[in-house]
Amino acid sequence: MLLPIRVHKRFLDLFKTVHIDSSPQQSTLNVHILNIESNQFIYSKLVEELRELIISYVHSNRRIEEFNKNYPSYSPKPFFEAIQKFRSYNSNEGELGELLLYAFLEAGLNAPKLLSKMELKTDSNDYIKGSDGVHLLETGDSFQLIFGESKLYADLLEGAREAFDSIVDFKANGMGYERGLIDTHVINEMVSEDGYEKIKSILLPSGNDGPDLDLSFGIFLGFELPVDSSILSMKNKEFREWVNESVKEHASRAVKTIQRKIKNNNLFGHEFHIYIVPFTNIETTRKQLIKDMLTIEGNL
Repeated sequence: MLLPIRVHKRFLDLFKTVHIDSSPQQSTLNVHILNIESNQFIYSKLVEELRELIISYVHSNRRIEEFNKNYPSYSPKPFFEAIQKFRSYNSNEGELGELLLYAFLEAGLNAPKLLSKMELKTDSNDYIKGSDGVHLLETGDSFQLIFGESKLYADLLEGAREAFDSIVDFKANGMGYERGLIDTHVINEMVSEDGYEKIKSILLPSGNDGPDLDLSFGIFLGFELPVDSSILSMKNKEFREWVNESVKEHASRAVKTIQRKIKNNNLFGHEFHIYIVPFTNIETTRKQLIKDMLTIEGNL
């Protein structure tokens, strides 16, 4: 593999997988439910795992090599530099979804990060321009260049619609900029000149010499699962069954919306790798997760 996968498979152990009868055309649909304990999602374990991923998510492979060469393994510098790139949890609306998408694409799809977009931010209050991440997937003798899009909306259908509207806009107005960004900065992900030349041959195929390359999209959709006291008072087994069936119902409706978006916007020719995860009290939970995972205490 030309690029390292830095997200361990144990990330997937935080979730139960839900199987849906149908998937949108040209898509792989992955529906995951965070593990449950006493009728509560175990957010604390998710925070622990995300905190471990921050360094590899923000920093390029070349920067990580520099850290490994110049600092001891217990140095707080990589983590401290990484968290400076995040927006304040009070105003941070998108970066949790982007981080989760990164984790799922690496751990679940074996598609390593190709571009460290967070590292390119000059100010923590900047928003990432273009896609929400860029990954490279090897599929036999060909490759997929995956552009990320993440949405955390209370309404799953609204999130799905907004995600595909963003993809349509990205194709029309942002693709050229993004490809240029990759060409300029992908060298930062390579730790050897030989690796860089191989990546260039993939991204810029030439006649019979280069492998086939297609453009696809990775999509993370977080949504709110309404849970009131009557639901929380269920027996543990009944609660898990309710969550499972509710998520299935929401995801099945989303399939129809996604299929319609693909057809109406003529998005044929692209593959979509979709990840759906429910949350409780999504606005409060999102801020709390970001706040907890960026906490410096205990990481120095």
